[in-house]
Amino acid sequence: MESLIHARLKVLAADFLLAQGCAAVACEVRCPASRYRADAAGYLDPIPTSTRALAGVIGAVIQRGPRSKTIVVECKQSRSDFLRETNDTERLIEVRRRLHVVRNRLEVELIRANEPHLRRSGTALFHDLEEWDYSASRLPTYRAVLRELRMLDNAIHGGTKFWAMSRYRIADAAFLAAPVGMIRARELPPGWGLLEATRDSLRNQNSGWTALRVAVPALETPAPQVHRDRMLREIAAAATRDSGVIEEIRRGRAATAMLFDDHAGNSARTWGDRRLVEARIQTDNRSSAPVRLPPV
Repeated sequence: MESLIHARLKVLAADFLLAQGCAAVACEVRCPASRYRADAAGYLDPIPTSTRALAGVIGAVIQRGPRSKTIVVECKQSRSDFLRETNDTERLIEVRRRLHVVRNRLEVELIRANEPHLRRSGTALFHDLEEWDYSASRLPTYRAVLRELRMLDNAIHGGTKFWAMSRYRIADAAFLAAPVGMIRARELPPGWGLLEATRDSLRNQNSGWTALRVAVPALETPAPQVHRDRMLREIAAAATRDSGVIEEIRRGRAATAMLFDDHAGNSARTWGDRRLVEARIQTDNRSSAPVRLPPV
């Protein structure tokens, strides 16, 4: 069962994303190219869509660019929820940091030279700024480094969620949201930002997005456009699923359908409805004789 603190962190994260200018925001969003869900996710349109979005861009953590961007936020309410505490934790974190340096060097120096087909041509105005699909690399050395990183993530966090989000570039930017002082900067997964919530903001239901302080900015890593499109679709699906209005509409439609089924003959008021009901009765009775409803 979800705790009140975790639920509150998700609300603050969603409000933070809205204030950043995201045109679409939802909680419990399924991530593309993985089996994981993000506690909150937002889709940042290149063009401001509201007065609040314009206000949020002033001092925004993630700046708009020529293309849309996606942002995910993971909420952690306790250290045990974030970190698997062992005697080796500090050493494993340092090993992970060094491996990420090696990974970045392999991407720039080896993959770009040996697998030029992984370049996504046309993704930037300048040739040097075009995006690369490193996740499709088949270089044995690079894939060995990725396997090591996955095992380290499992050892440090008791799972591979952070590794998967980094490996597949699920979003353009990723943040962790947690109570202030709970997570140290060096414990963050590489590239992740940190949003801190004060105890007062976790208790006060009226506090807004300013309750989340950006302790560590996120490192932007361009996500594939197909992941951005998929994330937008998943945000829309999550927002629809959690919408009370949509649920009310669905319940109303179901009740109307049941009422129509129970009183089909008496409910037909138009010629088209009456013909539909006659056809249904004809099918149910499996009679060759035509069925006609009495005039209303």
